[in-house]
Amino acid sequence: MTNRISLVVFLLSVCSCVMLLAADGEPGDTVKAARETDSVSTGTSVSVEEATDHDEDGIPDSVDRCADTPDMIIVDSTGCPDTARVLSRRILIGLFPSGGSSLRFADPTQLDSIAVFLRVFDTVTAIIYGYTDNLGIDEANLELSQERADAVQKYLVARGISEDRLLSIGEGEAMPIADNQTRAGRRMNRRIEIQFRSPQSQSYHTK
Repeated sequence: MTNRISLVVFLLSVCSCVMLLAADGEPGDTVKAARETDSVSTGTSVSVEEATDHDEDGIPDSVDRCADTPDMIIVDSTGCPDTARVLSRRILIGLFPSGGSSLRFADPTQLDSIAVFLRVFDTVTAIIYGYTDNLGIDEANLELSQERADAVQKYLVARGISEDRLLSIGEGEAMPIADNQTRAGRRMNRRIEIQFRSPQSQSYHTK
């Protein structure tokens, strides 16, 4: 019994020494360890400065060529706006109820991101196309689709986009993208599509 107690005491003393040695070190060792956590798994050291992402676009400042990119702007591997992607035709679903032209959404991100994009690229213009499902008569749907396109135009104007940069067109129930025989399909067809037009000389503003 005495031997067991002695062994436990010895082990405890060894652990205490190890802890003291681990705690001892040069000032800054803790910070250095934190900065080099990636070196254990990758074999490379990543500093805090290299990992900083001021505009939070996913591209570190050390390689970011556009360090003040606004929120909700798609960027490429250099941290600059990905023009090819942001100028692609946008399809917006779920903005309108069946038979209605009043905007309704719990999350306005779809339209707000477009407003941000148009403020950043202030030479880009947009054509807003409104669509309906196939319920109702053709003439009424054509008028309804125009009202939907106009509603989106007004929303963007209210967020600082000049009206002369926005053209709204109602397409009625033409060119469905889903099956009008199903409820889910009709919801997708009650949509807005936005086509952007860009001049050859593009201006880019971060503020």
